[in-house]
Amino acid sequence: PGGKAEQTKGNVWNILEKTLKREVEEEVGIIINDNIKLIANNTFIRTGGQHVIALVFICYWVSGIARPCEDTEDVAWITEEDLRFYEFSPNVEEYIKHGFKNIKI
Repeated sequence: PGGKAEQTKGNVWNILEKTLKREVEEEVGIIINDNIKLIANNTFIRTGGQHVIALVFICYWVSGIARPCEDTEDVAWITEEDLRFYEFSPNVEEYIKHGFKNIKI
């Protein structure tokens, strides 16, 4: 999911985590818990010139059924071994691999 932090008056603690929870619920349809860990960040420029900051988090599902966003073909829960059966844009594949390296089971 992509999104922006809502404009607030004054200080807001944990704004990244609050924004992530809201965006995941709005765009994917699932609720995640508060155990959220930022594991990577990156910047890039889209073809149209838009500057993007990509933040990669480890988070955990609580409830809901995942559904694809407007610009997404499908949603699937996969294992690291399943990665070879899917096609991702290069950055997204790297983010997913980085996430698997950071999961503590």
